[in-house]
This record gives sequence, C-alpha cells and structure tokens, in this order.
Amino acid sequence: LLVVVDPCGEVSYVSPSVQRLLGFNSSELLGNGWWKLPRASEAESALVKNQILSIIQKPGNIPPAYEREMFSSRGDKKFIVWNMCQSDDGGLVGIGYDVTERKKAELLLDEKVKELQLKNSELTGSILYAQRIQQSILSNPLGLLEHVSGAFIYYQTKDIVSGDLYWYYKKENKLYVAAVDCTGHGVPGALMSVVANGLLRNNIAKRNLSDPAEILWALDEELQAAFPSEKATDGMDIALCEIDLVSKQMFFSGAFRPLVLIRNNELVEIKASKF
Repeated sequence: LLVVVDPCGEVSYVSPSVQRLLGFNSSELLGNGWWKLPRASEAESALVKNQILSIIQKPGNIPPAYEREMFSSRGDKKFIVWNMCQSDDGGLVGIGYDVTERKKAELLLDEKVKELQLKNSELTGSILYAQRIQQSILSNPLGLLEHVSGAFIYYQTKDIVSGDLYWYYKKENKLYVAAVDCTGHGVPGALMSVVANGLLRNNIAKRNLSDPAEILWALDEELQAAFPSEKATDGMDIALCEIDLVSKQMFFSGAFRPLVLIRNNELVEIKASKF
C-alpha cells in the first residue's frame, strides 16, 4: 500500500491496492479521508495526523518501521507495518505492508502463553503445598543425634517433591532406620513416599513387627493388596535397619538397596535381595 502526504499533511495519493486491503476507494481517502475513515475514533484520527505533521516539520527525524492499527470499511481490524521516506516537496511517502495474519498469530500465541503461565503457576502452587505436606511427614533430621552420635541425613530432592524418603522410629531400646526410594519422580513418587511412611509406621508401631526381613515381607504383601493390578509396578526400593541401642547390634534387610558398612577403615557392602 502506497500513500503520499503533502507538506501540509493532506493525502494526495493512495494506491488502488487500498480497495483490496481496506475496502475503500482511493478517492475516498484523499485529503483528510485517510486520517478519518480507517481510524477507530476522531481522537485517534487527530493524533495520527499530528504525529505525521511533526515528522514533516522535522526533516531527518523519520522513525524506523513501525506498526499501526487500522480498520477496513467493514470494521475489520488490520495491522499495517509502515516504512516512510521524505518526498522531494518536503512531504512523506509511506509504504505499508499488511501483517494482520501474523499479528493474529502473535496475539493468539501470547494468549496461549498467558494461559500456560497461569496453569503453571497454579500447578506450582499445588506442588509447593504438596511439598509442605511431604515435609511434615519426614522425621526431624537432627532427631537421630539423640540416639546415634555423629548421625546425619543428606536429603536433596530432584524436583520440588520427591519419591525418596528417610525414616526412623524408636521403640523401647530399638531404633529403626530406613532409606526408601519409591517408584516414580516428583508428584507420583511423593505420593508413594506417603504410602511408604504409613506402612512402615503401621508394621512396627501397631503390628509390633521387629525383624527387618519380616517388616519388608509385610510391606510387600500390603503393597500388592493396595495395588492389585497385574500391570502395576508401583513399589519401593528400601534399606531397613534395626539397631539395638543396648547391645549395639544391628540387623539389616534390603530390597534392591544395600547396606554400606565402614569398620576399621574397611568398606563392606552387604547386598540386598529382590524382596
């Protein structure tokens, strides 16, 4: 689209392509028609014309390509990118390119991005709340020091919530310690960690099981009952120790997770089984 503006701000020429682009005849847009007909309001019409006049009055101050919103004779919104140059008589020559389809795509993309940002914000908020719930079931890391000197726990989640679980429980003179890796990562793993926490506490505190091997067999049975589908692969890898704080003896049972024992500067790995 080609538009010529004289030094007084009157439009002296509009190319015939305006008919296809905006639905107006070229003759309709001569003079002040160009400033009024394809505009949203009288105020915008005056604003645009004054902007062009200020450019004409300051030669050499022509802006780079810019985008402007216009309207067709049917009221359809169009987006035109303009390039301008000074004409020999001191006016302006503008060349416009219709970028409406591209602009619609950009606006649609912006809308989808905002929707995704909102959903992501809601999801992150939900997961952060789940993190608070998961942290509430985790034992106090410093609590082990009350029973075992020099004890420590290193716990770092891959995501906001985790399928890893550290757990300990003292019953009379026995201290039970477990390191658990549940199926899945993130939210699925965190849900399994809540299940694991409940099953461990139930088997030791309520069912009065004490031998680590018996406890793991009971965990296996309860998991199969909780997830009866043949295709279900939900479960956990676990290392479980029972420490007698009086006799200083330790009993270990592991499912896919070994016990690493360091004694007299020697490292011994006691392997786990599949159960």
